[in-house]
Amino acid sequence: MEPRFLLLQVDYLLGYACAGSMFQFCVLPRDSKVANPLGHQLSMATRADKLSIIAAAIQVYRVIKAQFRSLPDSYMWSTSDHLSTIE
Repeated sequence: MEPRFLLLQVDYLLGYACAGSMFQFCVLPRDSKVANPLGHQLSMATRADKLSIIAAAIQVYRVIKAQFRSLPDSYMWSTSDHLSTIE
């Protein structure tokens, strides 16, 4: 399948926003210009929130890994299939 058709299968883009010590995961739905917050704001100044950010980043990695075949090559750091071997 060509990449332009695979991109149509991705309904959103995961991301994050930072301002000072505040951190917020967000999602940008397809055809939207406004990101929606995921979860609550986290502070990079507290140990508990830092651990929450790390835990959430691991979950985001799992989502990206699951979507790997549907994402354009430019989204990934490599076009190799090395994500399939990482658990």
